[in-house]
Amino acid sequence: MPSGEPTATDEALGQATELHQQGRLTEAEQAYRQILAREPRHFVALHRLAIVALQQGRLDEALREVDAALQVEPRAEPALLNKGTILYGLGRAEEALAVYRALLDINPCSVDAHFNIANALLATDRPAQAAESFARAAVLRPDDVEVRRRHAEALARAGRPADAIASLDAALALDPEALRLHYERAALLLSQRRYQDAAAAYEAVLARSPGDTVAMNNRGLALLELGRLQEALASYDAAVAIKPEDLDLWYNRGNALARLEQSDAALASYDRVLAGNPDHARALTNRANLLRTAGRAEEALASYQRVLALAPGDAATHTNMGNALRHLNRHSEALAAHERALAIDAGLVEALINRGIALKDLDRIDDALASYARALALAPDHAEALYNQGLALGLLNRHEQALASHERRWPPIPTTGMRWAPSPTLRCASATGRGWSGCARSWNGASARAGRSSVPSRSSAMPTILPCSSNAPGPTWPTGIR
Repeated sequence: MPSGEPTATDEALGQATELHQQGRLTEAEQAYRQILAREPRHFVALHRLAIVALQQGRLDEALREVDAALQVEPRAEPALLNKGTILYGLGRAEEALAVYRALLDINPCSVDAHFNIANALLATDRPAQAAESFARAAVLRPDDVEVRRRHAEALARAGRPADAIASLDAALALDPEALRLHYERAALLLSQRRYQDAAAAYEAVLARSPGDTVAMNNRGLALLELGRLQEALASYDAAVAIKPEDLDLWYNRGNALARLEQSDAALASYDRVLAGNPDHARALTNRANLLRTAGRAEEALASYQRVLALAPGDAATHTNMGNALRHLNRHSEALAAHERALAIDAGLVEALINRGIALKDLDRIDDALASYARALALAPDHAEALYNQGLALGLLNRHEQALASHERRWPPIPTTGMRWAPSPTLRCASATGRGWSGCARSWNGASARAGRSSVPSRSSAMPTILPCSSNAPGPTWPTGIR
């Protein structure tokens, strides 16, 4: 046969390759085996059999085939890459890393080896090392968008959010219309509490995906944090109009309405959540808090009890229930609820304050002061603790100490040294000219006994941050392996 003309094996390989490219894997496998029947050490056929087995999820067989190919050509880079991928798929990450590093000994500039090493390190919770490997890959191939995206993920997980955002910005410079990049950048900005930037980033997502309710939701979260409450509500209203079955949207809409002090509308939004999921603990909690502040303590108490049936170990709910019991003048039960909260979380400052209020209601003023002191030991500048401590000291006629407690609560105005007084109870202290003793009667009257009863739970208005929507691309691993 003249030199340069295709052999029968070449023609058979061409046919097998065509079948493989068409996704006809079973026929391709048969064609590769026919080649090996004639030439048992045909590297390409052996390697392609490994790829077919890998594509079909037959990893043990794929490993045998790729090892057979590497016996023929031990330094073949594609086969080494695929062996690493197969080993990782078998849960043998360290062996996979060893194979990729052996490839780098052969070719230190293999971008795919650096990329796969980084993916394996990231998947085995070594993000700082992964970031270094992704950085090497980015230097070698600076126009690879996926390398930069994965580099950003590793940087974020390694606790370097600013660098992660910079990596995403570099990726967006290469592909400005990539929806996934805009999504991940927006989510990272939101997680870093850069709410102004996050709101703008979600606007960029919505410019490319106008009906995306996840982006509308998360834009609403950023706007809420910025105090742009009407805009946040508008974002949630637009989202629920598109996807009314999404309970998380109704929940966050309820939070926006609560912030706007539209209590009835907020309750209706939470009720919409609970109609779909009666066990939605956060909606139950926020609904109960609104009912309590609206004076509907019996209904609030029922909601708190439902939350505790779902999560009996939730300390915040126990103390919130205690506040509802106080509104019903069930002071001993209120104290017991706060005690249960503290048995679960001894450092819950709100429960210590509320326990002190319950003790004061029971005329156990010294015990109340001890509870406030515990709260202030944990949070020395806590305004509610200082306020209620001042009330209790006033009841004991320890007026100078009470005044000192309230002065600690009122921050000085920097330009004048004056203090602001948000509570009308104390205005007489500075307005009458009689000094603290001129206020003694008000401290011992009903207003002082009432105290400050509603220290909100730290988690009562926790919003839901939804994951990226289903129309964004899926995760890179394992398809990101090259």
